[in-house]
Amino acid sequence: MTVSNYEKKIGINCFFTTTPGVNGKLRAFQEDFIVEEQSVYPPEELDGRFVIARVTSKNWETNLLIREISNRLHVSRKKIEFAGTKDKRAITTQLMSLCAPVDDVTNIMIRGVNIENLYTSNKPVKMGSLVGNSFEIVVRNIELEKSVAFERIQQIISFILCNDGFPNFYGVQRFGIIRPITHVVGKYVVEGDFEKAV
Repeated sequence: MTVSNYEKKIGINCFFTTTPGVNGKLRAFQEDFIVEEQSVYPPEELDGRFVIARVTSKNWETNLLIREISNRLHVSRKKIEFAGTKDKRAITTQLMSLCAPVDDVTNIMIRGVNIENLYTSNKPVKMGSLVGNSFEIVVRNIELEKSVAFERIQQIISFILCNDGFPNFYGVQRFGIIRPITHVVGKYVVEGDFEKAV
């Protein structure tokens, strides 16, 4: 498989496996990309300060969803915390903590959003406090014969399992396609060279 120019711009020059792919289309529909966070649940405490909720959303980028929820609750955006940012073009499930009354959180109605499994805790959800994410991904428009595609998929899975998984690798979905330079800007910010960062 060849690496796209978008990926080369952010330093991705090869794929983890050497097996050819299946040349299909990812994310034709939001339902084709389902992400479920493997969450670390804060301990349940009666009358805790934070409402812990499992939030499933469709076609919502995490930060925009947080802004919408904070507007609905009439609280600062800083009063809503989560463990990891999720993709917009997907159906995602993640844990959030909200510093707001349980009844207010229960009554939030946002299109494409389901809030469930509410309880209270004195510990909020913190960025990075998750075990990982599980994915259910549908690949459409595969142009290969079914048996050939199946064989390639089996080879890829076998390679990944023999190597105990694959690295957590950030690609275009993390850096963006329009200006895939956030990692470069970040490097200059860390180095204190704000002129180059700008």
